[in-house]
Amino acid sequence: MKKILLLIIFFILSNNVISQTKNNLLRGKITEQNSGNRVVAGVQVRAGSANATVSDIDGEFTLTFNKIPPGGETVLSLSYKDWVVVNEKDLITKLPDNPNKQILKLYMCPEQLLAQNRRKYYEISEKQIVAKYTKMLSELNRERDDFAELAKQLDDERDASLKSAYELANKFSHYNFDDRSEIQKQAFNEFKKGNIEKAIQILESVNSKHIIANAKKSKANADSTISQNIKMLVFQADLYVLASQFNKAEITYKIAIDADTTIFDNVFSLASFYDIQNSFDKAILWYKKALKIAKNEQQYSTVLNNLGNIYSDKKYYSTAELVYKRALEINERLALKNPQIYEPDVAMTLINMGILYRAKYDYKMAQSCYIRALEIYDRFAVNDPENIKSHLAIIFNNLGVLYSAMNDVRAAIDAYKKALDIREELAAKNPQSHEPEIAAILSNLGELYVDKNDYVAADSVCKRAFEIYERFANSNPQTYEPYLAVILNNLGILFKNKNDYLAAKSAYNRALEIRERLANINPMAYELDVAETLSNLGILYRDMKDYQGAESTFMRALEIYKRLAESNPKSYQIEVATTLYSLGLLYKSWFRASGNMSYREKGLNCVLKSKKALKNCPKVAVTKDFKYQVKHLLKYFRNVK
Repeated sequence: MKKILLLIIFFILSNNVISQTKNNLLRGKITEQNSGNRVVAGVQVRAGSANATVSDIDGEFTLTFNKIPPGGETVLSLSYKDWVVVNEKDLITKLPDNPNKQILKLYMCPEQLLAQNRRKYYEISEKQIVAKYTKMLSELNRERDDFAELAKQLDDERDASLKSAYELANKFSHYNFDDRSEIQKQAFNEFKKGNIEKAIQILESVNSKHIIANAKKSKANADSTISQNIKMLVFQADLYVLASQFNKAEITYKIAIDADTTIFDNVFSLASFYDIQNSFDKAILWYKKALKIAKNEQQYSTVLNNLGNIYSDKKYYSTAELVYKRALEINERLALKNPQIYEPDVAMTLINMGILYRAKYDYKMAQSCYIRALEIYDRFAVNDPENIKSHLAIIFNNLGVLYSAMNDVRAAIDAYKKALDIREELAAKNPQSHEPEIAAILSNLGELYVDKNDYVAADSVCKRAFEIYERFANSNPQTYEPYLAVILNNLGILFKNKNDYLAAKSAYNRALEIRERLANINPMAYELDVAETLSNLGILYRDMKDYQGAESTFMRALEIYKRLAESNPKSYQIEVATTLYSLGLLYKSWFRASGNMSYREKGLNCVLKSKKALKNCPKVAVTKDFKYQVKHLLKYFRNVK
């Protein structure tokens, strides 16, 4: 199907301007990204009431406006085969005072190539980051008193680098190196080979800060020299992030900003850097600076959205709601004039608000936001890029999670199936990106089917999720083995509920093997997962009447939960209480099977400890049901003869 990128013109006039009789021009030139400035002819160019035109054999076009004055804002739309505009932000532009000297430069490339580059650049960074942190964790001395703290720090740094890698892959895929310096081209070529450190060395060989300072004193080509070196500094800072040299990244971003404090993208990049590093106070400070230099309302609303995300993560829900509403008001107002451009921004804000309201347990408002976002994206999904349908899948998945929390199992399953249908369609063209998402949806569906006791359906979706994760884990174990362990654990629960104890035992043991191996490298990240699988395995052994095996695994789980509860009782004391209760149930079964009073004493002791642990749990973590179960089991042990 022919891919069309549609964008509609809008204008903003000064309060003192009613009409404009003079024709004003906007000239532009379209070239192919990273092609040596090869022109692209035959591109349809539109801008609302301006004359529609086509780029000529030199890639050039001219638009004539009779209502918008110089300085007035306009938005262009370009359509050409299956190509997209790479520097799409520049489609929102202002009419120049001198159209013969101020030429709008636009770059295009095949849409599929843009997606391929984005994926390729992420995989380059991911491979480097995962290998580096796996090595660092394996070399960490486990005998150190601060081992757990250091391991957690490394884990956090790895996660921040991976998150940055995703954002930077998208950023790099939009670079046009036809307007970059030879030094930056050399550095980027090394990056594409996977040599991030070599790329950094190339950029460090140039003292961009010094060159910028000298250029400011000179008049000859000063603007061009300053611009090129600022771009190199920002790229250098980006590479420092991927290399986990965060202090250098921070310093280099600031040098680039100091060179020209008016460049919105650079200030926004530093704010995003702090955001991903979870340095929220600094992120808020720099996002607010970005607000002050935003060149249009779209940039302004984008910053507000990110601020809302921070406030939501910090559980400042009232502030987050106010910020999101402000962003929504801007995007809705812009969308009235230009729905093709701004309605997706409305939808993105609504998704964020839906997540916020679900966190606040305001399920009706969350549902309302998701449904509105769904309606918007649904209109764009037929002819717009792949990421629109990806957003549809995200919304349906979020609705599935929401309906599950609302105990509306039928609606949750329906939402998950719709998300699955979209991902299946996208995976037919791009399996590498979308199959892991399919596995995640299948896993969610499996849990719901188990809750419904529909074990046939649960078996089908869980096994398919397992097949996907196992295949991806074979080629990329660092990324996908944790997910493989999750689905194995879920399969264990399914097989146990089907009374297929041998299959359950096999699934649990394999999940345990993976999680213990991961926990040996990074205990802070994976010990809780080990305890979860041990608890499930203990319940299985109890049902199999392997009481010694059950006791051993429950004790191992209890040891982990107690250790975690020492540093974070609010989160883990409930797990201590639950495991002690499970031990109590085990000793009840063991006592009834053997008649040995020692198991009655052990059971009574465990339930008393469980009751005591419950007193130290947050009230929201303890259900009335569980309190009753503990009380009932305690009564049994006290009354038994």
